[in-house]
Amino acid sequence: MFSMDMQDCRYKVVQVGGFKVLRFDCSQCAEIDTCLEEVLPILERHPDVNEVILSGVIEAIYTGEALETLKDYSQILQRIRCLSQDPGIAEKLSCLFRLPVPQLHDVFKELSLRISRECPLREDLEEISQRPPPKPLLKPAFVSFRVNPLPPAGELLEEYSVAGARIRIFRTAGSQYFYHLLPPEFRLGPELLSLLHQAKMILLNTPLEPSISLEGLRKQIEGILSELARPDVEPKKTELSEMLFRHTAGFGFLEYLLQDPNTQDVYINAPPGSSPVHLSHTKYDECLTNVYASPLEVESLVSKLRAWSGEPFSEVHPLLELDWRGVRVTVAGKPLSPEGISFSFRKPKSTPWTLPQLVMNGLMPPVAAALLSLATNASSCILITGTRGAGKTSLLGALLFELHPKTRLLVLEDTPELPVGPLRRLGYEIQTLRLPSPFSHRISVDRVFRAVLRMGESVLVIGEVRGKEARMIFEAMRIGAIGNSVMGTIHASSSSDVVDRLIHDLGVSWGSFKATDLVVCVGPVRMEGLTRERKMLQLTEVRKVPKLSLRDLVRYETRENRFKVSLRDSHFLRRISRTYGLDEGGFLRLLREKTRVLEYIIEVSRRMGRGDLLEAPFVVKANLTFYNLLGKGDLFERWKTWFHLHL
Repeated sequence: MFSMDMQDCRYKVVQVGGFKVLRFDCSQCAEIDTCLEEVLPILERHPDVNEVILSGVIEAIYTGEALETLKDYSQILQRIRCLSQDPGIAEKLSCLFRLPVPQLHDVFKELSLRISRECPLREDLEEISQRPPPKPLLKPAFVSFRVNPLPPAGELLEEYSVAGARIRIFRTAGSQYFYHLLPPEFRLGPELLSLLHQAKMILLNTPLEPSISLEGLRKQIEGILSELARPDVEPKKTELSEMLFRHTAGFGFLEYLLQDPNTQDVYINAPPGSSPVHLSHTKYDECLTNVYASPLEVESLVSKLRAWSGEPFSEVHPLLELDWRGVRVTVAGKPLSPEGISFSFRKPKSTPWTLPQLVMNGLMPPVAAALLSLATNASSCILITGTRGAGKTSLLGALLFELHPKTRLLVLEDTPELPVGPLRRLGYEIQTLRLPSPFSHRISVDRVFRAVLRMGESVLVIGEVRGKEARMIFEAMRIGAIGNSVMGTIHASSSSDVVDRLIHDLGVSWGSFKATDLVVCVGPVRMEGLTRERKMLQLTEVRKVPKLSLRDLVRYETRENRFKVSLRDSHFLRRISRTYGLDEGGFLRLLREKTRVLEYIIEVSRRMGRGDLLEAPFVVKANLTFYNLLGKGDLFERWKTWFHLHL
C-alpha cells in the first residue's frame, strides 16, 4: 500500500530480495521532476533504497550514480537549513525544494560561492556542484524495461529502423560501440500513454483463463482498448494493442533488439540493473545498449519464462533453458550465478546460412568451401570446432545444404539449432532425435546411440559432441557401422585441441579417432579497432599413416590477413578422389570447377543485387545441377548455361 506523507505525496517501499525501491505516485503532479520538496525528505528516511521511481504516465527512475547524487542532495538540503539566518540566502531557500534538478544544481554552485570558507558545508557544495546533474532513466508507465533516451557522446556510425524503433550505432570513447534504441513507445502523446497505462491496469486486475493462448491474450487486449478508446484512436488500435502485448506477455524493449536482423546474442548480466543490456552485432561486434533491466523486471521475466517452459527455476534448479519464438533463452540463478539472475538470448539467422554466404562474408576462401562441399557427399567424417559463438553451428547447417536432396539425415541435438525445417521444405528426408539431458533418468545417451546405429544408412549429424556419445560414435565410424558421412561440432580452440579433448577428456581411443577425415576450426579474429570477424582458422586433414598426424590444408594467417591454401601431397584428397572415381589430378580439376561455381554465384549476386541467389533454395538447385552434370564435359560452362536460364 502507498503511504501518505508530506502534503499528500503518496509513496511506498517495495522490496524484492535485497533490492529495495522507493516509488512515488506522481500521477496527480503536473511535472514529476519538481516534487523534490516531498521526495528528498522521504529519501533521507530511507537511505538504503536501491532505486527511486517517480511514477506518472511517464516514470523517472533514479538508480546507480544518479541515485547516489540524489541522496547527497537530500543530506545537503537538510544541512543547509542552518544557513537560513543569512538574509542573502533566505530568499533562495524559500523555493529551493521546488526547483527541478538542473536548477537545483545551479543553486548549489551559487551557494558554494556565497558561503564563508569556514562553513563545513561549503566543501560539500563545491564537490556536488562539480558533478553532472543526476539524470533519471525514463519509460512510459505501461512498459517493461527502461531506456536512457539521451544518445551517448560519440561518433554516429549508422542509423536504421526496426519495427518502428529507431536504432543508432555510436562509437564512444575508447572505441566502444554503443547501440542506442529509441522505441516508438516514446513517441506517444500523453493521452495515448494514459490509455495504455489504464488498459494495463485493467488487464492485470482481470483474472485470465488458465489455458489462455497468446493469441487469446492479444484479442483480450484489443477488446480492452476498444472499450476505453475514443473513435479517433481506432486506426491506431492494432499498433497500440501490439505495444501493450509486448510489455505484458512479451519481452518488452528486448523484442526490438531480438527483431533486429543485425543482432545475434543479447545478454542481461548479474546482478540485474548493475549494467546495461549487452548485445552482439553482426557488423559492430560487442555493443553496450541504453536498455536496462531492474531486479523487479527480471523477476517478472523469469515468471513468464517459467510459465512458458513449464520447468522449475529455483536455487535447487538454478538453470532454465527454452526456445521462445525461435530464440534460445538460457537463465542462470543462484547458486550457479552467485550475483543473481542472468539471461542469454541466442537468436538464429532468419534464414539458414549457406556456404556461398559464408564465403561472401569472409569466413573462408571459395576453394575451402568447394572442398567441404565435395567432402560432405563423399562419406567423410567432419568435425567443426571453435569457441562459443564462433560459428560452428552456422557452418554445420550450411554443409547440410550441400548434400544431395536424396540423402537421408539423422540429426541428433540436445537443443534444436540446425535448420531442420528449411531442409524438409526443400525435400530432404530427416529423422530428428533429441539427446537426453545429462540429468535425465528416463533414457541414457548410450541407449539413444545404440538405437541410432540400427536406423539404417544415413548421414549422421550431431549438434555437439561432448559426452558419452563421443566414444560410441567414433567406434561406430571405425568399424564402418554408419557407412556414410558423419558431421558434428565440438568445443575446442584448434585442431590439435580437438585431439586432446576427444582422447584425453572424452576417452576416445587413437584407433577410433583415426576415422576422422577433416577438422574445421572457426573463430573470431580481432581486426582494426574493436571489430572482430569470424574466420576459418584451420581446415585440417587427419592423416592415418604412417602414424596419426594433423596437416593444415587451409590456414588463416592473422598477421597477413589472408588464407594460405596447401593441397599438395594431401592424403585426404587421394582418398576422396577414389570416391568420385577420379585420379588425384582429375579430382583437383573437379575442385577447381566447383570453386568457379561458388565464385560465379557470389559475383552475380553482388553485381545484380540478388541476395536470393545465395539463399538455401537456389543453392540446393545449383548444387543438384552441378552433380547431375558430372562426367558430361565442359562442366562449368554447362552449369553456367543452366544458371543464366534460371536467374
